[in-house]
Amino acid sequence: MRKPYIIVTLYFLLSACSNLDGVKPASTSASIFFYGGNGNYTATSAIELADGFLLVGDSVAVDNYGIVVIRTDIAGKTVWRKIINGAIASAVLTTADGYLIVGDSIKVDLKQTTVIDQVKRKLRLIAMNSSGLIVKDKYWGDPANSRTDLHGTSLTIDPQGNIISTSIIKPPGAYSYTQASMHNPSTLEIQWSKFYNQDTKDYQNSKSVFVNKQGNIIWATSAVAATATASRSFLRVPVLVPNVTFSNDAVFGQDEQDSYHSGNDIKPNAVGYGIIGTYRTITGDKSNVFFIRTDAAGNPAAGSEQYFDGITTANDKKSLSDKTISETQDEGLVLTSTRDGGFVLAGYTTSSIDGAWGNGGKDIYLIRIDPFGNVLWTKTLGGTGDEVPASITQTADEGFLISGTLTLAGQSSIFLIKTNSKGELKN
Repeated sequence: MRKPYIIVTLYFLLSACSNLDGVKPASTSASIFFYGGNGNYTATSAIELADGFLLVGDSVAVDNYGIVVIRTDIAGKTVWRKIINGAIASAVLTTADGYLIVGDSIKVDLKQTTVIDQVKRKLRLIAMNSSGLIVKDKYWGDPANSRTDLHGTSLTIDPQGNIISTSIIKPPGAYSYTQASMHNPSTLEIQWSKFYNQDTKDYQNSKSVFVNKQGNIIWATSAVAATATASRSFLRVPVLVPNVTFSNDAVFGQDEQDSYHSGNDIKPNAVGYGIIGTYRTITGDKSNVFFIRTDAAGNPAAGSEQYFDGITTANDKKSLSDKTISETQDEGLVLTSTRDGGFVLAGYTTSSIDGAWGNGGKDIYLIRIDPFGNVLWTKTLGGTGDEVPASITQTADEGFLISGTLTLAGQSSIFLIKTNSKGELKN
């Protein structure tokens, strides 16, 4: 059941260019654009604007990192492009007068003899105006230990206009843990921070954070225990009463000693939240998209967990009855809530060796589910390279905007795809 091949010749032509801006198809209701430059470009997120798009990613080289911010018109043509050197981005938000970007300030010194000293990270928060000019730029490290890394992961704004960020703190020789911070919207300075570390495990945060109806801060994180040969993880959903304490400590998968559940992204709907991640066996030989719902307080809804395999779900049009079934290696990465109360899950599915599934390498894997968890449709999009999504949102016309990274022949560039309401590149 080979899926439609997407403009593969175009992929080869574009990937050979040093500047891939503004590739315009015949119509803009369903479109695909590519952006690249010197070094490898990787995607972070994309936002639909009233008259175009904002695309954020990173330019990555051996000894240099830079945030790439691209403002386009509705046809995908670049209006302006900015590079912020010595940094990487994790999330972006629009504000009344511009954009906020959270990520890391990165200093590279390859002359250092130890890996921990070669790359140093600090939490970084940047405010840009609508023309792409930086108006504020702040970063934070641990003054007591220069080897402690701080990695910014997600952003939101509370009803009072305060900026909320999440981040990961990694002390040398110790487990990483997660924190939430509130920033002054005028100065970006941190007003308070609260740390969350419930296990002797490494934490990995979701791409998103929100303030729930009770005014509490909610996000998802994976509690990972790794060895030299295997890695297990379970899902945690921290819910923080601002500047007080954690009102909830919901978990899922903690009793399974031989499996891995991650919480890669979280998004709200009318009654609670949806969380996407990856399920795999502890040895990694089976891997499926994982999805679970929570109530408004972050508690996983009993029996709401679902698992999806590329080939099996495409054939059966439903989630797996047995989560260990895995004909393809699949990863759940990001999701968006839809106006009908459901979700679209996005990740990638890996092509089968015999060529019967996929177009080669990793293809974008989309699953639309209704408010009751029923599978409405699945789609794969991709060419001969590896296409991995970094963000997905539902657009004003009921379609979907997907940003991600295309890797082909050892080089990577950013793609921006606009589909119709069925996840198709059709008008």
